[in-house]
Amino acid sequence: MLPEQVATQHAAGAVKRVETRPSIECQQYSVNIGMDIKFEEDSFNLDTKGIITKTAYTAAMRQINIDLQACRATTLDKGLFFSGTAMLPLIPWAIRTKKRKVKRRKIMLLGVDNFNRENPTLFMRWEVKPEKRLLIFLRKDVQE
Repeated sequence: MLPEQVATQHAAGAVKRVETRPSIECQQYSVNIGMDIKFEEDSFNLDTKGIITKTAYTAAMRQINIDLQACRATTLDKGLFFSGTAMLPLIPWAIRTKKRKVKRRKIMLLGVDNFNRENPTLFMRWEVKPEKRLLIFLRKDVQE
């Protein structure tokens, strides 16, 4: 756990990390019948808390969405999923879904690295647990 985080314990025993420094949680939504995610590019209703400009946020989300197009579900994936009552098409669908998830993870980590390299005063992090979310912080190690 990072020093900027505080752990809180739920009744079920799960530990949830709560950020104590200002951050932006990038809004995401489902596409392709819930098989893929896309990040909201429109920063109109987003409170950036002075961390990033709205144009820079829009450009970053647009670039990540363009990169994620390579791992989106195709028409064949949807067809295999909906013909799952026969049970046999679910095997290739599961294999293809697993490959897309691995590819999505690599693309997201590469996109985060590119953002962090291009914006030395900001830090982006892709968290998978307890839920998938993309966060943008101000870097603590940068002196202004």
